[in-house]
Amino acid sequence: RTDRVTTGMRPCSRADPIRSTVSSPHGSRFVRRTGLSEARTRGPHAMKLRATSESVSLWNSLVKSDALRAGEGDGEGDAFSMPPTGLVALTFGTAGLRAKEGRGWNRMNAVTVALTSQGIADYIAEEGEIGEGEHAPSVCIGFDGREGSLQFATAAALSFASSGLKVYIFDALVPTPLLAFATRELRCRAGVMVTASHNPKEYNGYKVYWNNGCQIIPPMDKGISGEIARQTSLRTSPEAWTADQLKANPMVSELSAERETTKYIEGVLSAFDFDRAGHDGQVEVVYTPLHGVGSTFVSRMFDRCGLRPFQKVDSQDEPDKDFPTVSFPNPEEGAGVWSEAFKVADEMGLDVCIANDPDADRLCCAERSASGWRVFSGNDLGIMLGDWIYTKWKKRGSAKKPAMLTTTVSARVLQNMCEQEGIRFEETLTGFKWLGNKALEMESEGYDVLFAYEEAIGFMIGGTGVVDKDGVAAAAVFMDMLNHVYLQQKTTLEKHLEGLFEKYGKREYRQGYFLTNDGGADEVMSALRETSISEIGGVSVESTNLSANMITFRFGQNGFCTIRASGTEPKVKYYIDIADGAGDINDVEDAVRAFF
Repeated sequence: RTDRVTTGMRPCSRADPIRSTVSSPHGSRFVRRTGLSEARTRGPHAMKLRATSESVSLWNSLVKSDALRAGEGDGEGDAFSMPPTGLVALTFGTAGLRAKEGRGWNRMNAVTVALTSQGIADYIAEEGEIGEGEHAPSVCIGFDGREGSLQFATAAALSFASSGLKVYIFDALVPTPLLAFATRELRCRAGVMVTASHNPKEYNGYKVYWNNGCQIIPPMDKGISGEIARQTSLRTSPEAWTADQLKANPMVSELSAERETTKYIEGVLSAFDFDRAGHDGQVEVVYTPLHGVGSTFVSRMFDRCGLRPFQKVDSQDEPDKDFPTVSFPNPEEGAGVWSEAFKVADEMGLDVCIANDPDADRLCCAERSASGWRVFSGNDLGIMLGDWIYTKWKKRGSAKKPAMLTTTVSARVLQNMCEQEGIRFEETLTGFKWLGNKALEMESEGYDVLFAYEEAIGFMIGGTGVVDKDGVAAAAVFMDMLNHVYLQQKTTLEKHLEGLFEKYGKREYRQGYFLTNDGGADEVMSALRETSISEIGGVSVESTNLSANMITFRFGQNGFCTIRASGTEPKVKYYIDIADGAGDINDVEDAVRAFF
């Protein structure tokens, strides 16, 4: 993407999508692309798929619905490719499902969602959880405003019900944090959120939570995947996947988004003490949900927390499946995503903009400076929010020992803060599935888990009832901090952040990624494991940590360089953290790029 802002990555022109090609130690080619991929049409699992002349016919015989039937031309490409066993070709992982929408076994559609739901129900049954009537385990289902989300949620609900599970399905569009909250609050056996988060409009997804309100972790994903592979027929007719059938099914109950939101906000209020100055004594900001579901929920959160109402970005405020003003609705993607919000800020004379991604589980913020707008990174926000939450926690007082968490690829500033302040610090593998489960484990040990974050602008406010990233609650806590920084400290966020770096140690941080050909990510990780590395860009490597899809080269107290293969996309990602004065981060990044 030529408009992607990634530190240290030079975009190429659209006319020359392949930037360079190098040979792997095994003789096959590893391709690094920074432009558009024209040849790749399948994900990392593509080599396992088989396309047959019968796959389209099998699809049509199964769906028996004019709306879902495949027509001429639908069988081209890999949409109807099939796995060695079962019907669903989509890879089910800890992130659930995510793919382009469309007809076929290898696309997101109501049929693949229904078969996946049957597999999850069978997995629950294998655990001995299936009862009858009131004693049946339950599943909570939420959905966002993307194309097909309501239809997919309906198919999932009726498929779970036909498998003997009680179903709670929200009566309106909801953000992902509310689904995570409700799954735990209602003591459901599992939760499903139909969303593709910040992916382009052509995509949708199916995100799975377990009864603790956290995303699933291995080996649960493998167990569920095995049950999905055993599904060879539908338990309900696609023609019956309607709103009328939902209402008529005794195993399905409509869940009030209004009522659950009230409970959710009360959880946030019980966990954090907001400074309730009058609205005139608070900072006014611009907020955008990027055509997602966040606006209504952030507005209600601000109102209950005593925060000043935000200025809307009218062109992006309502859920819109077409995402007309952004091609990639991710607030990390650079100035193009923020342009509408910046216009409103310029018109209103405001200096701060905040944004959620479309399912409102992530938060990003920008501040006007003398040189233009600065979009803060996840690491910047992580240390600012962590410091503020700890400051407020100390004022409240608690007999418990505080704790905070982040991931192994996030900057070390929060760790430095925790070590200086006597806060228990833990790091986990990448993703909130690990952070959430670790947070619950630490709570069971008696710790007061105050905060967790990952560099990809995901933040969890401890004690709210949501053990996942939550862009709605984080927006409220950010506003409380912003009021203090602007009105009490009488400074800017940028200067406040520099003060935290001076106090806890400044770090240099870079991240980026390379798109690969199919199988390329596995090849480069294998090559790294076979290479003895003692220094990177002039910085000595003191130890190396290996995991299934990630390698971390540690520079002692001076930082790290982590390289990992994405679990959902054909990408290899890198993350570099260097203590101030310990080395030149440009040299380290150049060394990583040279290896690729």
